[in-house]
Amino acid sequence: MTTSRTCASLRSQTGQSPGGASFNCNIIVLYNFNHMAYENIKKYGYERCPFLFPIKNIAFFSFHCVLILTALNALYNSLAVELLRSFPYSTFLFNPYDLFADFFKFIFSYPGADKIYISGTTQIDKLLLYFQHHPNYAGLSGLASGHITHFHVTPLTTVFYLTNKWLMLETTPFADFILMVLIFFYIIVFNIKHVAKVKIDKFYFMSLTFFSYPVLLVIARGNIISGIASLSVVYFLVVMYQNDRCIYGIFSLAIAANIRPNAIIFILAILLLKRQRLQYVLLFFLTASTIFLVSLFTAHHLYQDYTLKNFVLGLMNYHNIYVAGNDGLAYGSSLFGCFKMMLGYNEHFEFFVSLLGAGISLLAILEYCFKFLSKNVLVYILCVIYCLFSPVFADYHLLVFIAPIFCAYLGTKNCSNSLKYTNVTNLLILIPCLLVISPKNYLFSSDISWQVVINPVILLFSALSLLIISSIQKNRPLAEIK
Repeated sequence: MTTSRTCASLRSQTGQSPGGASFNCNIIVLYNFNHMAYENIKKYGYERCPFLFPIKNIAFFSFHCVLILTALNALYNSLAVELLRSFPYSTFLFNPYDLFADFFKFIFSYPGADKIYISGTTQIDKLLLYFQHHPNYAGLSGLASGHITHFHVTPLTTVFYLTNKWLMLETTPFADFILMVLIFFYIIVFNIKHVAKVKIDKFYFMSLTFFSYPVLLVIARGNIISGIASLSVVYFLVVMYQNDRCIYGIFSLAIAANIRPNAIIFILAILLLKRQRLQYVLLFFLTASTIFLVSLFTAHHLYQDYTLKNFVLGLMNYHNIYVAGNDGLAYGSSLFGCFKMMLGYNEHFEFFVSLLGAGISLLAILEYCFKFLSKNVLVYILCVIYCLFSPVFADYHLLVFIAPIFCAYLGTKNCSNSLKYTNVTNLLILIPCLLVISPKNYLFSSDISWQVVINPVILLFSALSLLIISSIQKNRPLAEIK
């Protein structure tokens, strides 16, 4: 019997007033809703219940969530401008007077960069002239004095910047920057093309990515090389998830690890493959080592002062300034930064965070091997480990959280049965991912955003929840696990 017929029968039999009957009908509706939910949970299990939190199109849902959250932060910034508040209240991105600084300041710090011609006629040229005379990154002399230098980046990153210095000498600085941005955009489109096959979903994912906070920050800071590293990780995770084009995926991860060595944690995604795991691990280390040695030789050839010893010394200076100091705190999302923000610096925090990261990694591996974790949960957990347990994790690296969204989308599209993938599990992955790739730079009592604390809390809570829920399930998890 339907709810409407039940309500009509109730009114005719009891002769109640419309108000009283309406109240009783609401009770009946609520009972039917709860009963239906209970039956679905009992039939399919809590994690696979299709009745709870249905998301019919992940691409549509994700795009609109990011758009709304970005608009809310932009509204906050607009109100701050109306109240005559300046940076950092006026934008959720970086200081507009330091626009594109990571790109230009780094290049202008190398010997010979003073020969790059800048006309100085436009506002952007005047900003570039300032960067050229105040590059911030020291050379060889900065190693002994403890300053931040351009030696702390990897050999491959050094080759990238030295190549761009040559391009600036041949063209113009801003033309070279536009070229790098276009390459970055092409890699975004390339990634989405291998995920979404439907045109409207491609549109949603492209809009989602281009409007996401990490991409906007990559452009605003000019840290194109970090954006390329993150997109290389995304491509690797997607091809591992699909078990397709694995050779290209290994090569892309090798590139990412040679830009940001912390990305080596993603080699654990090899577990997503059903065979030839050891061969692909060996191939990765062989490829990554070859790229490192070739780029080290090339960097030294192009810039004689760049050696392995100076690279290590540069990293030590970087650690003293960005990890032990406070320069790496703002616009970051690491768990170490969260502790430092709330409690101040303590050298034991580094060890504790590393130990916690190792424990979560081991638990995730064991749960996946014993078939308690689904593939998309493993992808998400690896992204969380990469973010939380790096001592310094700038927000433009959050772009890797596009990968779990892509994998959740692929899971729903590749299944003949919609119950094969859990809507609840997808929600526990999607919501944190969408929150961290959306700006939440709200400032209240200090000049550092609360995002420094809230992002690590969101990620740690969601990751532990997924691991605990998966481990206490009575039934074996999803049908996708073989």
